[in-house]
Amino acid sequence: LAIPAAAWLGEVRWRQAAGAVAALALLVNVVLHERRTPEFHVTATLTPTLQAVVDWTRAQPDDGRILLEDSDDESGHQYDFTHLPALLPLWSGRAFIGGPYPYMYDRHHFAEFTGGRLSGVRVERFNRNDLDAYCRVYNVTRVLVFSPEARATFGRFPDLFMPLGSVGGKFFAYAVRRPGSFLLAGAAVSVRAELNRIRVERPAGTEVLLSFHWIKTLAVRTPGVHLEGRAVGPDPIPFIRLTRTGPTWPLEIEIVNAY
Repeated sequence: LAIPAAAWLGEVRWRQAAGAVAALALLVNVVLHERRTPEFHVTATLTPTLQAVVDWTRAQPDDGRILLEDSDDESGHQYDFTHLPALLPLWSGRAFIGGPYPYMYDRHHFAEFTGGRLSGVRVERFNRNDLDAYCRVYNVTRVLVFSPEARATFGRFPDLFMPLGSVGGKFFAYAVRRPGSFLLAGAAVSVRAELNRIRVERPAGTEVLLSFHWIKTLAVRTPGVHLEGRAVGPDPIPFIRLTRTGPTWPLEIEIVNAY
């Protein structure tokens, strides 16, 4: 994989961080509004545009990730001066690349997508092969953007990205024209991720490489399976690689965050 970007993939940390932010917001039942002044404003309701984004994300299939273009000062706070992407994983139950906040100084945020820049690279620099490889490695099945540069880039490849139309009047959605899969190598009947847990049902092949970040606190609860990290492309975080230590694979593999 030789592309000028990688992705936010650590679902375990991503959902944990998003859940903590969401819990705090729900506790006070507000969405914080940032203005271009030193003061902060509070509102207890979503604008029609933001409600449309929430509704759209909830309606998408859960077989892959939504590539979400985030926004802050650099692009005029397109989420109506809120950081809505921080709440979307909890409210929609979907996985995202993009968010929870544009300025996350963490290596797992290598693929932040903010204001027309994907992993710090102007999105228009990506060609068709770049975007195809990106979506395959990070299992992107839906795209939601607002910047003219992003719309122009994804719109250049209708054989890869099917336009789905406008969302909330200022965003535009695409579907990736391929089935979603969290498997990068090997085979399995299903791969299911939840908070601090990944289940792989009926694995097969010499190895199983998953479209999830490896972190040192991950552990396999299933005997006969070895877990390690494997580098994929330019991403500074390795991906989860599973190999069997016995003659056959178990029927199901359970990976947990054992921190």
